[in-house]
Amino acid sequence: MYRNPRRNRGYFWNVERCGTGPGMWWDSRRLLNETKAALASKKFDGKSLFLGIANTMPPGMDTTQAVSDTSGNNGHIRAILALDKAISSRPGTGLKYTCKFYNDDDHSSVPLIAEYDALHFLYKGFGDKLKALQKK
Repeated sequence: MYRNPRRNRGYFWNVERCGTGPGMWWDSRRLLNETKAALASKKFDGKSLFLGIANTMPPGMDTTQAVSDTSGNNGHIRAILALDKAISSRPGTGLKYTCKFYNDDDHSSVPLIAEYDALHFLYKGFGDKLKALQKK
């Protein structure tokens, strides 16, 4: 999910997406705020998003603590959790959405496993459609 400057259509949601560790904290949460505004004003029928969240918190901290912690060290994960909350709290947008937190993976290890899980989410039922086409 991102703003595409080469297109004059605002948010670029024309294909399925997998987000792993998006920089929602960047530029004073600019992307997060733009996403919240888009969720409030646009429909995303036929669009899908899988959000994979790496465990970037200090040892011993959980997501509840991270959300309330205002230190600069947790700004990245706080913003991603805020993104999940913003999307989850607006079920009427038409967006097919799921999120998964990877407790045992960090920012460098989560992309591979999250992309694998995202493919299962985004293309669920695809094999059945292929089999039906082969029978014709």
